[in-house]
Amino acid sequence: MSPDLKLYSLLRKDAESTYSPDSAAMYRHADEVGKETDPHAGKCDIIKGLSRRFTGPIAVLDLGCGTGRYFHCIENLKHLVGVDPSHNMLVQARKPVMGVTRNVRLVRSSLQEVAFARQSFDLAICVGVVGVWCPLDELMLRRVAGMLRPTGVLSLTAVAHDPVPMTLKRRVALALRPMLLGAPRRYVEMRLRQFNTSEERVRAVGRKYFADAQITKWQSPTARVDLHCVFTGPKAVS
Repeated sequence: MSPDLKLYSLLRKDAESTYSPDSAAMYRHADEVGKETDPHAGKCDIIKGLSRRFTGPIAVLDLGCGTGRYFHCIENLKHLVGVDPSHNMLVQARKPVMGVTRNVRLVRSSLQEVAFARQSFDLAICVGVVGVWCPLDELMLRRVAGMLRPTGVLSLTAVAHDPVPMTLKRRVALALRPMLLGAPRRYVEMRLRQFNTSEERVRAVGRKYFADAQITKWQSPTARVDLHCVFTGPKAVS
């Protein structure tokens, strides 16, 4: 099935408008407070471990980088490109957690639109985006696989379960969604922003563009379940 590019455009605009200068600053403050917590430390350890796999300095792509929460977790860094659709979040990323700004370039774009030359990066990370701001699909994985070198690695999180409070409006929207088409369907999808996936779905999509996928499940104190996915062996894509 072809991706719904109009839906992605709506999602990008939603992400752009969500963070005002004040809310982006609050998000950056939360990053500073949260850097000592177990959830951050766990994700940071994964990124550190992956960056240590490479024998030389690496080029890194951070998709949905926000305020630069994970820049400091990357070791052996040659240069890093942080991508986010929100201008205000990128303003905050100029002074990220732990002050890692050397060899960092910030680009305003979305996962579905960003494009760099083939085989530009050794490591791509995408944390807290898939399942929240967009679905996991072939469009994104094909793009990222093409931008990774043959020994490249993609690390991303995807939401498997999120216990969102079930308001009356949400119940109605969920009930109507399967019956809607076109613009009404896209609007409901954008408002719900519920793109949960499964381990089986991740493996099925991932194997088309990567040789291997390692997936672990993490459950947060809020009962949200995330899939931590590491894809290796990007396949040549046309």
